[in-house]
Amino acid sequence: MGNITGGIFIKPAVNMNAEKMSDEQIDIFQRAFADILGVEFIPLIYVGSQVVAGVLHSYIASRRPIHPASQTTLVKVVIYQNLEHVVSLHSIADI
Repeated sequence: MGNITGGIFIKPAVNMNAEKMSDEQIDIFQRAFADILGVEFIPLIYVGSQVVAGVLHSYIASRRPIHPASQTTLVKVVIYQNLEHVVSLHSIADI
């Protein structure tokens, strides 16, 4: 189902007991957040992908604003990768 348009491929990459995130998955995340200032996002889990007119990549990440009294929260991040491998943020949602 992973390569069917609209199909969702669930493949968590989480901790030492599971497969780790690949270099490509980390690179996609880092490129999507390269121009974001004032907030630090760290990918924790690669949840999976969905093939659309490109690919939607889903992550669980920590979010921490860069200021002294900031709190770290968990968010679901969806990153869109087009057919030319250009990435952009699709959505960020609190969990």
